[in-house]
Amino acid sequence: PYKTLASLPGMDLHYISWRNTKEENTITHPDRTWEQGGIAHLEKEEQERILASKDVPRHLCCRNPEWLFRIYQDTLVDIPSFLEILKEGMKTKPSFKKSKLASTVHPGRVREPQCQTSVQTTNEAKLTVSWQIPWNLKYLKVREVKYEVWIQ
Repeated sequence: PYKTLASLPGMDLHYISWRNTKEENTITHPDRTWEQGGIAHLEKEEQERILASKDVPRHLCCRNPEWLFRIYQDTLVDIPSFLEILKEGMKTKPSFKKSKLASTVHPGRVREPQCQTSVQTTNEAKLTVSWQIPWNLKYLKVREVKYEVWIQ
């Protein structure tokens, strides 16, 4: 999520990834509440799978237990390895090609879709469809947004 955020048009951030390779520097909190990354509420097999995992698979934000478990863990940062990554990253110049970046960002899903029907007369019915715009639409520089409604 942070790499995606850094690549949004206008952010002008240079994203550099550092990874903790010393497992003993990872402090997890499996007994916390699920909102704080706890996994005690999950079945034993799922807990073991999450504890053994090294990478969080692609997921939808923000209630994924594996992502929450990792995002709320504490990490003792190995300063020498962090500085090495930082120095390497500073050697490369980020390219802020706004037009290219803007073309890769798309609106999210509409929120709170609602559909209402009402019978007007014996020969007439009314269908009303409404929704809230995608959360990220205000950050996109677009002149027009078209929505498609499918009726089955």
